[in-house]
Amino acid sequence: SATAASSSLVVQSSGQAAGFSSLAMEGGLGRNKSRDQIWFNKDPLGLICCTMVYILIMFAEFALLMLLELSVASNVLHFLLFNVFAMMAVWSHMRTLFTDPGALPIYPRHTLDTIRRDSPEYRNGELVTTCEKCPTYKPYKAHHCSTCGHCIRKMDHHCPWVNNCVGEGNQKYFILFTFYICITSVYALLLSVNVVVSCRARQWEDCFGPSAALIFVFLVVEAVLFALFTLIMFCDQMCSVSSDESQIDRMQHKGSSSKSSSFSNIRRVFGNQMGIAWFLPIEPRTSTLRRRDLLPI
Repeated sequence: SATAASSSLVVQSSGQAAGFSSLAMEGGLGRNKSRDQIWFNKDPLGLICCTMVYILIMFAEFALLMLLELSVASNVLHFLLFNVFAMMAVWSHMRTLFTDPGALPIYPRHTLDTIRRDSPEYRNGELVTTCEKCPTYKPYKAHHCSTCGHCIRKMDHHCPWVNNCVGEGNQKYFILFTFYICITSVYALLLSVNVVVSCRARQWEDCFGPSAALIFVFLVVEAVLFALFTLIMFCDQMCSVSSDESQIDRMQHKGSSSKSSSFSNIRRVFGNQMGIAWFLPIEPRTSTLRRRDLLPI
């Protein structure tokens, strides 16, 4: 992901701001996806990576089905619990994939040119810039994504594994995706180790044939790699949320301007009330304005 070169722009107060809003409503929204449509990127690399995610999850299901003795009641319970975590990961992934990450509307070029000539000022204390690639207004911490073709509010990065940007609109879902994939991978690894331990009392050939041994090796390698990768991503995302500083901001050494506590920043992403909803990929209930409230800047 790359940030666009932007020229400083701020919006004048009261009367002029209302004029800008009317201009935006007249010409800006028609060139964007309808708010009733599902957000979806057609990036070839992203589509390949998303397909790989589901293939790897299905392979883990198949491998455990082959390795576990489902005639044992405890193994059935373990397999069902593994499926619960896997389904939560799939649900979180789909919400991340199909949720608008916070794309700003694209306005006609003459609208931006008009506002530049008006020498605008600060609006509500927020410095607003213009993107030369979209074109659109860029509030603070919005960055342009060349893959999505939009400026994204509070953009953290573009992730091909979810074929989407991670931004204000879907960061919770992405964090939950990494969380549940990590748990699923660790659980699959523990179940694989348990299979090996249970085989020590018998002949190795009675537990593993050549094909089962190959499946076991692939499952262990997959579980270790994805457990480590998603654990790192989860920790990185939680640090970004708690400090209110995106990955792009850290790379640009901008630092965090947030005066809120770490817990307040986390609540802003996951929801005001800590509870079971924090662990479900559903829209958080927060006081933060959603994208539909922010269209006319």
